[in-house]
Amino acid sequence: MARSLTIGEKILFHLSRYLKAEEKYEVPFDVTQDGIAQSCGISRAHAAIELKKLREGDLLLEKLSHVKRAKSRRKVYFLTQTGKAKASKIVEFVNSESVDPGIDPSRISQDSGTPKRVRRHRMAVPQPKFFIGREKELSDLRAITDDASIDIVLVSGIGGIGKTSLLSKFTRESKFSVLWFSFSEWETEYSLLKTLANFLEETGDNRLSNYIKSERTDLGEISYLIGESLADNRKMLIFDDVDRAPRLHDFIHMIIDNLGPTKLIMSSENRIPLVEKIANSGKHIAELKLSGLERENALELLSRRKIKGDSAKTLCELTGCHPLLLELVPGQDELTAKVELSNYVKNNFLKDLSSMDIALIEKCAVFRKPFNPNFLSRDERHILQLPIFNSISGKVIMHDLARNIVIDQIPEDELREYHSRAADYYLSEGEVSERLHHLIMSGRSLESEMLIHRHFDELLSMDAADGFSDELSKLPPSLSKYAPSVRLLKASLLSNIGNEAEAISSLKSMIESEEGDNQAEAVIQLSWRKLDASLKTDVVERLRTILADEKNSEIIRAKAAQSLSHISFSDGDFDECDASARQGVMLAGRAFALDIVSDLNRMIAQVLVFREAYPSAISFITQVAPCFSDQHRPLYCRLLGKSALESGKIDLAIDNLSLGAQLAEQMGQYKELSDILVDLGNAKAAKGDLDGAAEACYQCIEVSSSLNETINIAAAYSLLSEVERERGNEEESVEARETAESLTPSIEFEPSEMTEVKPSDPGK
Repeated sequence: MARSLTIGEKILFHLSRYLKAEEKYEVPFDVTQDGIAQSCGISRAHAAIELKKLREGDLLLEKLSHVKRAKSRRKVYFLTQTGKAKASKIVEFVNSESVDPGIDPSRISQDSGTPKRVRRHRMAVPQPKFFIGREKELSDLRAITDDASIDIVLVSGIGGIGKTSLLSKFTRESKFSVLWFSFSEWETEYSLLKTLANFLEETGDNRLSNYIKSERTDLGEISYLIGESLADNRKMLIFDDVDRAPRLHDFIHMIIDNLGPTKLIMSSENRIPLVEKIANSGKHIAELKLSGLERENALELLSRRKIKGDSAKTLCELTGCHPLLLELVPGQDELTAKVELSNYVKNNFLKDLSSMDIALIEKCAVFRKPFNPNFLSRDERHILQLPIFNSISGKVIMHDLARNIVIDQIPEDELREYHSRAADYYLSEGEVSERLHHLIMSGRSLESEMLIHRHFDELLSMDAADGFSDELSKLPPSLSKYAPSVRLLKASLLSNIGNEAEAISSLKSMIESEEGDNQAEAVIQLSWRKLDASLKTDVVERLRTILADEKNSEIIRAKAAQSLSHISFSDGDFDECDASARQGVMLAGRAFALDIVSDLNRMIAQVLVFREAYPSAISFITQVAPCFSDQHRPLYCRLLGKSALESGKIDLAIDNLSLGAQLAEQMGQYKELSDILVDLGNAKAAKGDLDGAAEACYQCIEVSSSLNETINIAAAYSLLSEVERERGNEEESVEARETAESLTPSIEFEPSEMTEVKPSDPGK
């Protein structure tokens, strides 16, 4: 009896039918991962593993190509010369031995599965008052974006030339599902990532959004999720004014590396270094550089301002038909116009406004983020109709050109008053960071210190640590009781911007100079830094002293217990970890610090599981389950499922592990998903469900490979070897075992790597 084909051989046999398709512009769905999986009768996850092995063996070629009836390019697979030679031998074997190859192309259905929702993202697209001209530029932009060979478009031009207006017009006419993001100095990696996640969720893909909600921040996982999410559907990203946020350029480059078929349009005043970096990485960039408007369009714009005749022609000549300057510069007096242009639209453009209107503009100029029009009274909002204001998502912001000019002309005492009004505005808006900015700029130092003291944890978790540190440096030295909180926040933020050594030095200095709660907070903050052995020993002793001293507040003692439990777990001292965590739960509960309660209950559960005290773990986890925060639900299911599996409660284990896998995938917690799938495979194998166990292994290998989780890859292959042996597939069993053994020597098992997920900061 002739042997049957392995999965790898089935794939090669299947692809041998499509040798000529590689030369075509549009290829059949049959050569995609989904088509191959359906033809071979295997899961998509299993197909991914086999395709990777065939690629690594130089038998397959992977590339992006247009697929019939698909809206965008997809990954497809063709045989290499080596692959063709091997496939030819497989075909010959099948024919000569009359073997059933085990493939059935009739099973392939391009319409299988639930189609993703495609919605157009329009919330953040600016809304200019009117749009004049630019027909040629619009036509050029459409042609560039329709060119499949172009990955990125750069729209460049000096400030106010009309880049945003052009892209806004293009966006509203586009057939793509479009994300718009306007860059400013206050934007952070998180705000960009959050906007991208929301956009993808709008288009039917919630993986990145769920990952963010899990509060994990691994860039490798984020990069993988972005690449997977942008690979489907007809999407376009528009990044407006990327030159305003140079510190985000590395993050933008990471997104660009994972664009796939998605188009990206960026606008910038000049060809920034990021563009050169992108070009050097092999991406194809087209640049559309904007100049002034056509003369007839410029005259039409001026006619709206009731400037006509020789005055209009002179103004067109002086401004080079620059659209923003045409809207701002007075046109009745040529000499005045020249002065205005030489100073690049300074305060003279306000001369036709009343002193009250000028005061309103100055009051709005201090806002660095879009603000609600309700900041102004109903009688004052007419000022927002001026062309120097842009409307974004129902809020308004002054154009940077005008904003900078206006602020430069405001007397210092008046400027402080305007910042003070903005600070009061943000009190009602609830934006702590912006309120703090304006309090500092208005000179309200004591209130700034009080705000830092009351919202310390919230401010500590801010993403804009770099600029935030600069703002804190503007606070004058103080002897108030809140001043130590400012020093503590400054020191802690130093670590967030990469100055770990300076952060440690500053915190050590505070420990020596402060006392009471301030000293204790400095010790707690220091405990979350990377310390050498000597300093770590000293910090641990101080934490124990803080925890034991009943004169300290309960929240301070709870934080100390939290730090001790994490340090002890990492050191493998599970007795102290458990004792500290249980004491911390009691203290945090009395202080109503539920986030600390959740974190410490998690630590206790992990210790019980790691000690193999499974019956106690089941009892404890079931009891404290309501205290687990949403982000820890997958972990709760994994710990309970593993404990049930080891206790012989197989059905309970499968139920919890299956739920945990579902939650982890929905929330984008792929490291947790990888861990869960290992246990789920073991549980299904114990149940006798060999097909289910194999599928869990294939899924685990696919997820773990993207995360480089060698431990779980080896565990999955080891289990797969046993499953295949039980199935009677000895050859595949040996192959899986050898793969697992080849990975084992490189594995170093550490408790913290296997089970713990640390919060980024204490109390979170």
